[in-house]
Amino acid sequence: MLSSIHEGNDRALARMKLFRQELATGVASLDDIPTLKQAHPYRGIVPIRAGGHDIVMFHAHDDIVVWEYLWRGDDGYEPEMVHKWSDWCRNAEGEVWDIGAYSGLMSILAALSNPKNTVHLFEPLDRVIERANINVKLNALQARIARHAVACSDVEGVAEIILYRDANFLGTGSSIETKGNLKQFGTRTIRTVALDSYLPKATPRVVKVDVEGHELSTLIGMQQILRRTRPNMLIEIWSKRRSDVMTLLHDLGYRLERVEDRDRAVNNYFATPV
Repeated sequence: MLSSIHEGNDRALARMKLFRQELATGVASLDDIPTLKQAHPYRGIVPIRAGGHDIVMFHAHDDIVVWEYLWRGDDGYEPEMVHKWSDWCRNAEGEVWDIGAYSGLMSILAALSNPKNTVHLFEPLDRVIERANINVKLNALQARIARHAVACSDVEGVAEIILYRDANFLGTGSSIETKGNLKQFGTRTIRTVALDSYLPKATPRVVKVDVEGHELSTLIGMQQILRRTRPNMLIEIWSKRRSDVMTLLHDLGYRLERVEDRDRAVNNYFATPV
């Protein structure tokens, strides 16, 4: 079994190298990645260059973020946001919150960006936070990244989170919110917290919010902290409640800069206090 994994990985790495050459010469396009990554699975530890840092992450042919680095190479995943995040965290020298952390990329970068940072990673799904735990430990950061198996919302309690990917994927896209007619693969019961009461004395300097349409409830549950500490924020905002989210952020004293060049169903924003 181990030899077959190594052989498969060698074939995958060779195909990835060829793909990058083809991409550089215009023979291939990024649209080819979904087909190629399924045809050439990789399983094991992946070295990654992201946001000016060298890290490693575990991949079992299931991590959406790691796939991007495998096939695209250095800074292969959302480079503008990752570099801005790393820059903010480099200057933070305090608490950093990664809300909706998935497998832990942004938490790891936050910790590495400044040795004085203390990072809080929030991820409600068991199978996903288990992977984040592995990645945190692989990078020897378990003493500096606190992991919280909760969903950030506006109430303390429990909720049903909807799974929008099957068990062969590492759960990205799961949401407390309904996503139209998108196919569902089941639900899980998770714990929810309002950060104002869950961590009432916290003083975050930088915050990332990526909660798949639940961002309004998340912000309502932490608005006292935002008014008091005024951190820089990287936030994903879905169109369904975008006007309400933006109104709240403006009321909280934030200026928003959209990352993408146009309005989409899902947009990312750099939110900075005025």
